[in-house]
Order: sequence, then structure tokens, then C-alpha cells
Amino acid sequence: ILKRADVIFCTSEYLRNQVMEKLGKEATDELYTFENGVDDALFKGESHAEGIIPETFQGTVLGYIGGIKPKLDFTLVQKVAQRKPNWLFLFVGPDATAGHGGFKKLLELENVIWTGSVTPEEVPKYMNLLDIGIMPYKPSPYNAAVFPLKLFEFLAAGKPALGVHLPSTEKYACDGVYAHLDTSDETAFIQECERLEQIIKDEHYTQKRQQLAHTKDWSNIFKEMTAIVKKE
Repeated sequence: ILKRADVIFCTSEYLRNQVMEKLGKEATDELYTFENGVDDALFKGESHAEGIIPETFQGTVLGYIGGIKPKLDFTLVQKVAQRKPNWLFLFVGPDATAGHGGFKKLLELENVIWTGSVTPEEVPKYMNLLDIGIMPYKPSPYNAAVFPLKLFEFLAAGKPALGVHLPSTEKYACDGVYAHLDTSDETAFIQECERLEQIIKDEHYTQKRQQLAHTKDWSNIFKEMTAIVKKE
């Protein structure tokens, strides 16, 4: 399939390099990297999902929105949640762990909430419950290759984000916008989130997050892709 293709779009540089290894450097002109984007306008609303966060909770909400799979580092999140009882960890999405013991154990903690699946239209309402978006992945070849949709969705909603073991996202690391870690150390995770805590509501950083996300709107990405296809 790769050899027959006139144009190949990859969602990360890692994947582009993998394809180049298979096709050879002479295929360079056929390969393009377009990372996953965001429906920017979808995340501009201010309505919140009701009845999810306990009324008595006054701390910081850290959240993950998406498919819940074994690629996530449940052990890391558990260690952090145990050390930071004043933080609430919100997981929104379908359980695709096939009964993974790590996720079950995580849900036993009082400061961890799982909503289950929600519709795509509801996602922005849950996003607005968060203070910090988290992407706590394990180190693996799969995670080295992916570019998660969640990054620019967090930023489009004005939320700072933290990613772990996601090398494709590292180039977007920026103070107050996105923090990237290549370690599973819970102390480093806590320290980065504590830094982000200090500027959660700082309008300057909120604008920086949303400005970056706006440049990654799907409509702009598709225009560029279409132009390449027409040229070919």
C-alpha cells in the first residue's frame, strides 16, 4: 500500500521516519507530517457538566478525556493521587482496559472519579471541569508513535496540559502551556502540575494556549492537505 501511494500523510515524525525506512529516502517528497488537530470552535463554550465534581471539593482537578486503555500509566497516577489528596483526578471515557487491575485499583481512591463514556458533543462540558489536562502514558513504541488528539483539545479549552512519554508532543512544551516529561517519576509529575497550578487562571497563559490550538484547527490542516493532493 505504501509503495502504491502517491502521497502519504503521517501523524508524527516517528511514523514518517518509519515509513521512510521502508520506502527509502527517495520517497521523501511523497511523505508529509500532519499531526492531529482540533475542532477549535467546539471548545469555546463555558457550560459545565453537572453533578460530577463533589460540591464540597475546593482543590485542583486533573483530568484525562479519551479511551481508557492499558497504554496509560495507572501506577503513576495512583502514586500521585495518594500523595496529593487535595487533587481530584477525573477520567472521562470508555473503559477499554479489559479488566486491567491497575485501573480498578486506581478507582478505589477517594480522589479519583470515572464518568464512563460521554458523547463527543458533551466532551467540552467535561473539559470545562478541569484545571489541568493530563496524558500519563507508559513508555512504549506505540506511545512513541502517537500524537494524541487530547493535547490541542485541552489547549483549545484554555487548559494547561502535561504529557508523559509522548515524544511527538515535546516540541510544543512551553512554560504555562504544555509540560512534557520523559520519566514516570511521580515527584516530577507533581512538581510540573504544581507549576501549572500557579497560573491556571492567568489570562496571559490562557490566551497562549488557545492561540496555539487555533493554529491547529482541522479546517486549516485539511486545506494544506488538499493543496498537496491537488499539486500531486
